[in-house]
Amino acid sequence: MFSRGHRRVAFLGGTEHEAATVRRLAGFFAAADAAGVPRSELTVEFGHYDISSGYELTRESVRRARPTAIVAGNDRMALGAFFALAEAGISVPDDMSVVGYDDQPDLAAELRPALSTVALPHYEMGIRAGSLLAAGTVAPSTGETLLDCPLVERASVSVPR
Repeated sequence: MFSRGHRRVAFLGGTEHEAATVRRLAGFFAAADAAGVPRSELTVEFGHYDISSGYELTRESVRRARPTAIVAGNDRMALGAFFALAEAGISVPDDMSVVGYDDQPDLAAELRPALSTVALPHYEMGIRAGSLLAAGTVAPSTGETLLDCPLVERASVSVPR
């Protein structure tokens, strides 16, 4: 989003203290900081990782902050954002860009326009878990193993108007 010139961006996350939300929000802030976007231009809202939450949070965000882009906490929330934006007569990506997380099969690539999303590397996650089990190794002391999650660029992002 930021590399395309967006500055007024809304992050619509899941439950505030959930690990995925915390990590995704930290990445969002790091990207904004790297792009020189002041946090005062960002909107952060928390809800749940479902379609209805994405819909409601988008309606509120558009009404209050009028961002040029939305980073949804997952692809289901992004679908809810698509619904709210269409209802408001806001075109994706012409009027508003939208990005999700998960690259959920049968959702992200099937939306029109197709959703740009951050993919969870399910195959690599399975290999890592299997390798740890086969080696009799326990997870790191944090209980977490972090893997790179690539951005899958599709048609839901454009430059701001």
